[in-house]
Amino acid sequence: MYRKIEEILYSHYEKKNKINRLKNRLSRIDNRIKVLKQDIKECNIEMQDTMKSMDYSKNSRNSNKVSIIEIELERAFNVLEKRIKTAYHNKYKLINRIRDLEKRIENIDIVLNELDEEELQLVEYKYNDKYGWIKISKIQHCSTATIYRKKDKIIEYLSNELIK
Repeated sequence: MYRKIEEILYSHYEKKNKINRLKNRLSRIDNRIKVLKQDIKECNIEMQDTMKSMDYSKNSRNSNKVSIIEIELERAFNVLEKRIKTAYHNKYKLINRIRDLEKRIENIDIVLNELDEEELQLVEYKYNDKYGWIKISKIQHCSTATIYRKKDKIIEYLSNELIK
């Protein structure tokens, strides 16, 4: 039972850390979308260097033809629109992953919040920060035996609450 609770706690904090990383990625995607929209708004596009010059021969004079610049502008805007669409797709996939992870950790968060502050700190040192028991005892200014007693009490409480 002890090992099962430890696995649950390690997994819980790994998921919390993953949520933070995903939220950082989401922020970067939002910034990318903002920049792409700004590029479209300000016509900040790059033209290909291989554009041909205008042909002024008699055969090519036709008022219905679309200019090479217009074709190139349309191509550039299509590229930007495609990038925005891809960024939005990635954004919504990330949002769904974050929500899924948040649902998974919700029950354990509720149980952990019922611990007092010192017990919760001990759990975070061990399972989030991955400190050893000796280091935790030094941080909390008590003996290692006291830390082990607290740990046993917490594990027993969590096993009663989480594994029924």
